Amino acid sequence: MSFSSITSLSLSLSLFSSTQVHIAREDFFPGGFGWAFPKNSPYLIKFDKLFQRLIESGVVEKWMDDLIQLSASASKEKQEVGAAAAEVEGPRAFTVYHLQGIFLFTGGGMFLALLALVGEVLMVRFSARTHHSAALSLANH
Repeated sequence: MSFSSITSLSLSLSLFSSTQVHIAREDFFPGGFGWAFPKNSPYLIKFDKLFQRLIESGVVEKWMDDLIQLSASASKEKQEVGAAAAEVEGPRAFTVYHLQGIFLFTGGGMFLALLALVGEVLMVRFSARTHHSAALSLANH
């Protein structure tokens, strides 16, 4: 949290005198990080002193440097492993597993076509019977 965002948050919270929030005045880590304590809590002063000691001793900065180095080395190692695996594998041929979506889509289309065919056959048969029985009834009269 930057100083300006802490200041604006402090000002907006100070408008409401009944807030139960204490805002830390210093960033411990670059990014969204904070500790919530009830206002006027007895352990707030101890935590403030502890955080101040950690910051002044450089422990927090060392932790951040260690985390950044660890993240960078893990990322570099992951890229190297990925590049080596890509070189070893090379292009792969398609298998049924890769094409199962296309087969499913084609099968669905064939099923819909079969339903349409059955519907047309049934419609022709029933309309022919109805038409035939209507013609017979007219011929009998």
